[in-house]
Amino acid sequence: MKKPKISVVMAVYNDEDSVGRVLDGIINQTFQDWEFVIVNDGSDDRTPEILEEYAKKDKRIRLFHNKKNMERCFSRNRAMKEAKGEYIAINDGDDIPFPERLEKEVKYLDKHPECYLVSARAYLEDDEGNKIGESWGPKEEGDITKELEEQNRVVHSLIMFRNTGEYQYRDKFLYAQDYDLILQMVADGKEVHMIKDFLLTYTTRKDLLYDDYLIRQTYSAELARYIFRKKKYEGKDVYEDIDEKNLEKYVPKQLILEMNMKKEFFSGNFKEARNILKDLMKEDRKSIWKYFYIDSFLRGNIHKTLKFLKRKILY
Repeated sequence: MKKPKISVVMAVYNDEDSVGRVLDGIINQTFQDWEFVIVNDGSDDRTPEILEEYAKKDKRIRLFHNKKNMERCFSRNRAMKEAKGEYIAINDGDDIPFPERLEKEVKYLDKHPECYLVSARAYLEDDEGNKIGESWGPKEEGDITKELEEQNRVVHSLIMFRNTGEYQYRDKFLYAQDYDLILQMVADGKEVHMIKDFLLTYTTRKDLLYDDYLIRQTYSAELARYIFRKKKYEGKDVYEDIDEKNLEKYVPKQLILEMNMKKEFFSGNFKEARNILKDLMKEDRKSIWKYFYIDSFLRGNIHKTLKFLKRKILY
């Protein structure tokens, strides 16, 4: 049997409300030389039934079931091991690709042999279908490898990379596993490129909540950068030695203060936010912190007004 050009890889867990639309999104792609490798990670809703229905209709869908929930790293790695395509494309269980997503990315990789991984841009929508933002992206397509050393610029459900079998998701990164995967590639000298096209819409919260999950995710991204720098610039692979249960030890004091301040500020605890801001302004003299300090006396209304106007004007 001829190997497919692309293996679309997905791990799903209790995604009954969205997985059908994702499957339709892949089936209706303008590029059709693909297989869809899906690992159902022990779902206990209707997700398995929906997957089985689609797999019966389209033999390109290869379905695997975990007997129990094993988490995303394990499931995605299992799917990638089964992938037979020249390229691997990641798609999460709740992100809907545009019809030309695979076609545009595969053309880019074919044309640019120096590029190991390519991604694109996405529109952000709230759960009511309102456009509230766009993912970061350059004006012109090309190499963004250097920028990734400082910040994750990549939408996970839009990455496509060469299936060389060199990389996998690592289970110490429950919160930033996609960023760690990409930084593993960058540390080995692989190039990551971005095309400027918008090829996906994904739903996110209307207002960013600085809850414990987001804080853990932010700290995990900092840990990924720490491991990356150790490997690239010191030649040390410290992954096995890290303590993923104590992320704060890898995070600068300034970032800890910033995240704690935003958690209090956006929760309406303005007095506590001011107390943290006093320490934060000693660590970092950016004017943005003075803005937050003043706005804390106005109960965040300046920030709310500016955000409202930005979305009204742009979207």
